[in-house]
Amino acid sequence: GANQVVLTADATKTPISLDTPSAQQSGLKLRHGFDVAADEQVDLVLDFDACKSIVKAGNSGKYLLKPVVSVIAMASVGTIEGSVDTDAAADGASVSLQRFDPATGAVTVVRSTTVNADGTWTLAPVPVRPAGTPAYNLVLGAPGYANVVYTNVPVTIGAKTEVSQVTLATATMQTIAGTIGPAGATNSAQALQKVVDNADDALDVVIQAAVANADADTGDYELAVPADAAQVASFGGTLGDAANAGVYVVRASNGTATQDDDADVGSGDVSGLDFTFP
Repeated sequence: GANQVVLTADATKTPISLDTPSAQQSGLKLRHGFDVAADEQVDLVLDFDACKSIVKAGNSGKYLLKPVVSVIAMASVGTIEGSVDTDAAADGASVSLQRFDPATGAVTVVRSTTVNADGTWTLAPVPVRPAGTPAYNLVLGAPGYANVVYTNVPVTIGAKTEVSQVTLATATMQTIAGTIGPAGATNSAQALQKVVDNADDALDVVIQAAVANADADTGDYELAVPADAAQVASFGGTLGDAANAGVYVVRASNGTATQDDDADVGSGDVSGLDFTFP
């Protein structure tokens, strides 16, 4: 049914209703502007990532739906598609198109999807990158595998960008865990990694390697990240080892502000990485 979640660990597959407290009272909020010229029609796609919009509420058995809706104008979009090996696909591979802004340090996921059972994947619709904005980086990964990163991925209006098949290499996974306080439904954590570390900081590439919503009642979060080096190349180039294997920056957010702290999982899990907002 609508607004329900089923836990994979539940053998009975009992649906749990999702609480949508703010949307039911105030409606959906669209964080995006768009222009409509006189006597013209503008077609928009409204979309959100369901996998990243579920928030656990302590031991209450409740789950919250907290979507951030993207607004995409259909007049200026393209498609990106490719495939990964079927072993990685069976282990839950995913693909995300990201943008890193060296001026602000922000990493934004533009589009993401899980990989089909046969290894194929498609990102669509993808907004064409406006001139003067940061380039697109494509990140492919799976639990138990090192990430693969392609930088400067092109998107053309009305066309498909084809990505060659990728075979993901297995990797040791470690966890980064802690709390974000005070607890709330908007708290989240990103594990960011600088995979291209250039003498000119403007040419660095930072990716989001993992993201998790913190528990709405306890503030607990946990991120699973590879300890092995990612593989990176400019789009169409030959993959090689990325910089900073096992080294991450955890960026905590309470929905309005962020805090950063370093985490090195090269020698094992990192726990007790806590954040407190005023």
